[in-house]
Amino acid sequence: MKYLLLLLLALKGFSQPKDEIKLPKGGKKIEIKSLTNLYSLYITKNQEVYNDDKKLEYFQDINYTLLDQKNKIPEPWIAQKVLLYADAHTKYKFIDKIKSHITSTFSLFYMTDNIYDLIATSFRFNNFSKKSFLLEEINSLQEEELIESSSITMDISDFANPWWVELERDLYSDNKEVIQGAINQHNHTLITVSPNKALKHKDLLLNDNNLKALIKSNKVLYLDFDDNTYYEDYLDAIQKIKKHQIALEKKQEEKAYVIEVSINLKKHLNQMGVELN
Repeated sequence: MKYLLLLLLALKGFSQPKDEIKLPKGGKKIEIKSLTNLYSLYITKNQEVYNDDKKLEYFQDINYTLLDQKNKIPEPWIAQKVLLYADAHTKYKFIDKIKSHITSTFSLFYMTDNIYDLIATSFRFNNFSKKSFLLEEINSLQEEELIESSSITMDISDFANPWWVELERDLYSDNKEVIQGAINQHNHTLITVSPNKALKHKDLLLNDNNLKALIKSNKVLYLDFDDNTYYEDYLDAIQKIKKHQIALEKKQEEKAYVIEVSINLKKHLNQMGVELN
């Protein structure tokens, strides 16, 4: 145990500088047309997280830091946007965990190309409020291989919203029948983001036409992720999906609503004995 502690402390001394973060490709220039508060999170491929120049040590620091900055400008009508500068070769499951600690108070932009220009991809971001967390330290990739991460406790607030928010809330129900009923209520399908920017449906690779057909023919599209998927794979997938959604909107045609099967959601469904397919 003594040697493990010394090794963890030694690893803390090694970090990837923020200016070495290599962002994924894609996106477009952000147009800010109204008064907006911008907050920055930098994530290295070694799983280190910074808010501007401050390194965050615990996952809980993410939301606390953002809310503290927000509260210094108390006008509630000002838009709140988080700019996520994440290295393309960061494991996506780590990005997913970061996202789970950002409340829906903030809009989320995935920054692309380089850290100096406001070029990004935006995608629907909806995160339910959480009542309590176990304090959990952010571990680098090497540290994570040495110790097991703590679990978090989730609480879903009850509020009236459109059908898609009600659906996402019901997915976290402690009643298996409620979950299964919510899933079965809407025509749906499941696709999986895989390494090398691949998308799969029922273990078969999807081409662009197949993806468009699934988005057009389903009301809900569940987006799952392989464990070894990188952030660049995720960003490539959502840009492909968004391209078809926008094209269908312009034609005033129906399009699928996308629900990401996060680590927290997948864990909850497994515990409840519910399988998405």
